[in-house]
Amino acid sequence: MCKNKTELYKIAKEYKALLKQKTEIEAKLKELKAELEPYVMEHGVPVNSNGTRMCYSRNYKITCIPCLRIDPDRDKLQKFLGDSYSLYTKNIEYTQLRVS
Repeated sequence: MCKNKTELYKIAKEYKALLKQKTEIEAKLKELKAELEPYVMEHGVPVNSNGTRMCYSRNYKITCIPCLRIDPDRDKLQKFLGDSYSLYTKNIEYTQLRVS
């Protein structure tokens, strides 16, 4: 916990700098993934029947695993359930921190 305004300033400044780095790193990771994925899917060896493919490059094993996430359509579900929709939802409390 910060003990004074000077510490608060230093920590907030570091937090902002790290957030900027995180954004830059995530963008670079997305770019690299876009380079790796097509190669592995085209040249990789099939591992199992679900479409997983794998390549080796020197000391690295690169695996591309197709995934499927299924989420309920909230709008349709709410329309279908009407007033009882709230019986099937849950609230999760959390904090959000913004430094600007």
